[in-house]
Parts: sequence; C-alpha cells; structure tokens
Amino acid sequence: MSRIPYSPAELTIVGTHIAPTEPVQMKPPLRYATPITPRENLRRALSRDGSALWFPTTNDIVNIQPRTNPDHIARAEIRDLGPVQPLEDKGGPDLFGVQWVFIPTAGGSMVQPGSPILEDVNDWPEVIHFPDIEALDWEGCKINSPFNDSVRARSVTFQNGMFERLISFMDFENAAVAIIDEEQQQAVHALFARLCDMYEALIEKY
Repeated sequence: MSRIPYSPAELTIVGTHIAPTEPVQMKPPLRYATPITPRENLRRALSRDGSALWFPTTNDIVNIQPRTNPDHIARAEIRDLGPVQPLEDKGGPDLFGVQWVFIPTAGGSMVQPGSPILEDVNDWPEVIHFPDIEALDWEGCKINSPFNDSVRARSVTFQNGMFERLISFMDFENAAVAIIDEEQQQAVHALFARLCDMYEALIEKY
C-alpha cells in the first residue's frame, strides 16, 4: 500500500461532524479534507502496520452512551442524539437496580451509600439479578442511527467496569477485601466472567 504524502490542504475545513447532544452549547467538531476518513485512519493505526496517515485524536472518534442503557441515565453520562438529560432525571437505578444519586457539585453520580446489596461475593448467584439485555429499549435506540453515517470512528463507554461494578454491589471497603480474600476470589472471577458475557451482549446490540 503506497503512502499518501502529506499536503497542507488536508487542514482545510470542509464541514462539521455529527455529534451527541451536549448539556451545554459546544462547538461541533470540525471535519477536515483528509485523504482518508478518520475512521479508516484509526483502523490503520490499530492494525499497527504503519499505514496510518496521522496520529489519531479524540476528534477522530465519536463517543456514544445511549440512554437505552440505564447505567448512562444513573451515572448522568448520556451521550446520544436524544434531548439533554434534565437534572431531575439524573441518578436512579442502573442496569442491576442499584440506586445512584447525582451530586450537582461534583457533576456526577455515586451509589446511594450504606445499603450494599451484596456482602459476600459467594452469594452473588442468589443475590445479583442480571438484566435482560434483549428487553432494553433498542427500538428507541434507533434515534442514534445517523451515527452509522459518520466518517469518524465510534466508541461506547461502559460506565461501570469490573471493579467499579463490584463496588456498586458491595461498597468500596467490602469490594476491596473481596478481591484479596481467598475465600471469595473464585466467586469474584465467576462474577466477572458473567459480567463479561453481559458486556459482550451489549456490544452486539450496539
């Protein structure tokens, strides 16, 4: 594959990119006259074959966090093509029904403290009820279909990773102990494996 030589014309602004609704007015990301799309360039960069034409930046990626996933509502981190999330709708139950509270001064949410739903990870099969991913509002999520036409790469953020999800179930102190407690470690591994299955199902739907 021959490498396209750089030209200053690549910095010519030819428009703007489609972007999620923002809670405050922000300038739309600029689109430049690049010889390949930002999405293709990122694909080349990830292939590590030396064919990328520039170092990818955050402007080359659109991050989508649809309100179809209750985690994004609870964490007050909706990034989609729907309306701005009103203050009164921030917080509430996540995918597992864990209650989050939005803290305006912090600009984010935290788990309602003092009422962990899980005390010993060995009990998770009886205590933790995994969500039915198929039952989420995927029809409503189609509001985001214009992103399919974006020349930028698309990414999706999972608000709660493995340890953070464990913290949401147990509170921080118990979660920290669980990952070093030999009597709970096997159950932690099993819970994380089950979470991976859930995240893979979400990725397929996205």
